Order: sequence, then C-alpha cells, then structure tokens
Amino acid sequence: MDSFGLTRSQMTACVQTELDRLAHEGSRNIEGQLSLFDFGDASAAGPSIYIPDIAEYPDSQKLGYEKEMVGIYLSGNPLASYTKIISEVATFDMSEASDILALSGSDALDDNKQVAMCGMVTDKKTGYTKKKTMMSTVSCEDLSGSFEVLLFGKNFDTFNRFIEKNKPYLFVGRRQMREGGELSMFADCCFELTDDPSLISRIRNDRSYQTALRERDGGQIARPSQPVITKETVAPKEPVQQAAVLAPEDNKEHVMRIHYSGKPDSKGFARLLNFLAYFHGNMAVEILFESDKSITRLDDICRIAPDEAVLNKLAELVGAENIEMI
Repeated sequence: MDSFGLTRSQMTACVQTELDRLAHEGSRNIEGQLSLFDFGDASAAGPSIYIPDIAEYPDSQKLGYEKEMVGIYLSGNPLASYTKIISEVATFDMSEASDILALSGSDALDDNKQVAMCGMVTDKKTGYTKKKTMMSTVSCEDLSGSFEVLLFGKNFDTFNRFIEKNKPYLFVGRRQMREGGELSMFADCCFELTDDPSLISRIRNDRSYQTALRERDGGQIARPSQPVITKETVAPKEPVQQAAVLAPEDNKEHVMRIHYSGKPDSKGFARLLNFLAYFHGNMAVEILFESDKSITRLDDICRIAPDEAVLNKLAELVGAENIEMI
C-alpha cells in the first residue's frame, strides 16, 4: 500500500481508530436506532480519516514487519547495508552450505567445524534442556538462507539477554545438521553488527573467532578474505571443447584452464574458488577472464583433483565448454 502516499506507520496508526468508528456506526444503524438527522442530504461528505503526523518506521523495523506478516522480505534485505563487514568477518554462509549439500550431502556439514556466520535474527525461543537448565533457539537468516543458533549454559547467561529480533549478529560456534536437514550452530559467542569502527578489532581478538579462522584456513573449504590468486596476462590458447569429462594423460603435466565471464570479486567466482579448494588435488588451475582475456594462475590451495566425477561436477558449475586442459 506504499502507493497510497502515506507511510506505513501512519496507515497502521489509523487502523484501530477506523475500526472503532466503523463498529460504532454499525451499532447505531441497527433497526430502531436511526435518528432524525440520518435522513439529511445523502450527498453530504462522508467522515474524514485523521492521519497522524508521525515518522516512518526505521528500515530494519519495516523489513521485520514484512517478514513477520508475509514470510519474506519485500522492500529489500536488512543485511544489505552490512555486506562490507560481513565479507570481512564471516567464515561461512548458507551459500557455501548449499554448495556442500549439493556436492557432498548433509554429512559433510555435520562435522562440528568452528564457523563464524552473520545473520539477521528472525525469532528467538527460550526453553529448558533435559537437565532443566535454560536454553535459547535463535532463528537467523543470511543473504542466502536460514540457520539456527543454540545457546546453552554459560553462553546462554552471557549472550541471551542482548539478542533481539530483527537485529544482525555475528555468531561463532560449532556447526552441525539437525533432524530435518537444518543447519544449526552451538554458539560460543556472538557480536551485534554495528557501525562501531572498533567492532572488527574486538571480533578478531576473540579466541572462538580465531579458532574459526584457523579451521577455515586449514580445512577443506577455503574462503580467504583476500584473493588467493596471482595475476599474469598471457595470450590465451584455443579452448578444447567438452574437456571437463576427459582425464589427463599420465605422462604429461596438465593445467586446467577455466573460461570465466564474471568478475573476480563476484559471489560466483568465490563459489568457484570454494569448489576448487574443496576438491583439492595436484592439478594446477588457471582462470581466463573473458572480459579482458587475461589469465590468472590460482594459488596451490585451489589445485583440483582431476578425476571424472569431480570434473563433471565442475562442468555443471561453469559449463563443460568453458573448461580446457593445456
């Protein structure tokens, strides 16, 4: 109803007043309750609606109401203004989780790995464990999907009191898969995302967060905050079509070259790097950026295992016609 020219806060403020007025008119118009004045000029102007002069809801509150009423965000995503800090501090997100699920199944996520995830709190429920101690189940959403955070024991005592709905947080803890296929985290700590310039320093000095960084850098999935590539420009070779399903010859050291039409700072490119690091092997990989025909040799962490199953999965990700062995 934004097209009506009123703010949502104004329209909401009018609702109860108008409902009361209509209820009052309905009770007056029952049989036998009409007054002499009700037979006046039928063309007389109807009652006007009082519109209060109040400010619009903050964007976070407005988007929270949208999510509560219709189940999705309509006007935008409340995390959109936090993308910079999310890119600097998050070590894992639901986009990566979806990739792992598609490639390796839920068991690969049920590994108790320490991760740092940013999310908007959409709901919080407090209850009791089997040992009669208090706990919280916090429902969160990032830019790609939803997950839940569990708080127990001393972590409940420390963090539950300041976690609120419709606010963004960084949660650090051990990931696992719950029954029903939902990603869950046993939280060790959390930080509210704000514009405070000292926030990143406080996050990076936290021991739980440092563990998440170490496990990210030493685990299968690599998602560095800085590019893991070194760039050099050379003349591209002619692509070999459908090379993704061809295994290299044993007596020749091959390099896989992937033709990529996007940008190196895009989410698609980050997903490609994650894929290569996840299926780590001994074959070097180069990226040919179609925009300027430059070729980038990836760091050794992105060397790939060139077996047929992995290559076919890669072909599904980037297209078999965009892969060549040189």
